[in-house]
Amino acid sequence: MTPAERLAADAGIPRRLAALVVDGAERAGVSLRSFRADDRRPHLILERNRVIVIARDRGHSLPQIGKALSRDHSTILHAERKARAMLATGRLSLQPAADDALPVQPAFFDGPLFDLVPAPKPGGGVGA
Repeated sequence: MTPAERLAADAGIPRRLAALVVDGAERAGVSLRSFRADDRRPHLILERNRVIVIARDRGHSLPQIGKALSRDHSTILHAERKARAMLATGRLSLQPAADDALPVQPAFFDGPLFDLVPAPKPGGGVGA
């Protein structure tokens, strides 16, 4: 069973929505549990906001998205409004650029110092 299928079954949400959440966690460079947790690091908030806007555009309801992200539907509504305002001003993009480096925290470290390590660029090695 894939992580998206497991999330869909556990949270009682559509598989496509679960796949969006799993993809958001992967793009943020954190585990699914961390992505759904009460973690307010800026790169996680932005990625969750991307997931919320995409999910709403695909027709998912506020309660469904709330279940997927372990949040109340009113929290999802507030986040969607903020995200759409950020989209309008250019402070948020639904598709990050290929060289958009999101902070990644190595799994064996748990501290704020390592939140500043940039993610590797797509395609592999240094300067790729």
